[in-house]
Amino acid sequence: MSNLPGKKRPYQDQLRYKHMVARLQGQPGYKLNAILQQELARGKRWRIDATLEAINSGDWTTTWQYINKDDAFRSIGRYGRLTAFNRMIDILQVKPYERVTGRRETPASHDSMYRCFDEAVIHGHYRIAEAAWRYGATADAVLDSKYEFPRAMSIAVQEKDLTKIDYLLSRGADASYHLAKAIYTGNTALVAHFLDAGADPNYIYDMFRNNLALAVRCERDDIFDLLVARGADVTKCADEIYAPLLTRHTANNAEAIEANTQAIRRLRAAGVPVSENVLTYAKNRGKLAGFEDAVDKKPSLQPKPPHKS
Repeated sequence: MSNLPGKKRPYQDQLRYKHMVARLQGQPGYKLNAILQQELARGKRWRIDATLEAINSGDWTTTWQYINKDDAFRSIGRYGRLTAFNRMIDILQVKPYERVTGRRETPASHDSMYRCFDEAVIHGHYRIAEAAWRYGATADAVLDSKYEFPRAMSIAVQEKDLTKIDYLLSRGADASYHLAKAIYTGNTALVAHFLDAGADPNYIYDMFRNNLALAVRCERDDIFDLLVARGADVTKCADEIYAPLLTRHTANNAEAIEANTQAIRRLRAAGVPVSENVLTYAKNRGKLAGFEDAVDKKPSLQPKPPHKS
């Protein structure tokens, strides 16, 4: 009945499929790995299945040790090959990950799922991302084996793609951790979006630096004011908030010096406290302008009268 006119046979029964499987079965493992990557990029389903069947038909220990499973799943996520994903899952016998409500996600044993998830979100293949998520992937996984960090959120923020950002947040991304990326873009609306998603404006990252200091470093007064309005504590890590202004190179540029002085005065007006360390450093750098009210209370910082001979 399968040979009746008008009825198409399954591609697994076609001669070209069987011929490709037989031809690949004699190839060494390292070549099969390269061929698998090539076929995933080409995207012809029957060729991908034939390659996987040839790989799986050989000796497991001999053949699969040459197959880079991380790269294979990364290519699956990049090109959106859902059928190949399911076939690989069956071959490798990966079990779904059981999540517990209210518990922070812990890394699953299969690092390939994280790479697949990351690539799938970057290229907009959300069905692949969902499939990888069911098998243990999360948006903020750190691959300790290679010190590799996910790129999806960084790229989504650079592209200002709210669809990707919201999807990653719904799949475990930490809004507080990624708020700094939005501040770097200088996009006030994007910063507000992360704050609306629950980001903590007082989140400390990267050697005790906070978001207010980052806004000052990026010269974004509007973002600074937004963070303060959303609950950022100006007394937290105050020295770090002043640091970008005190270390900024102004040379003898009068406009740069005036802009820096005005920025310091804005911080003073916002209530950012001044410590003795800040005043001492500002004096050593010749940047006491803007700290006049604080200097008046510190006699040791007053300029010394000229020496009388």
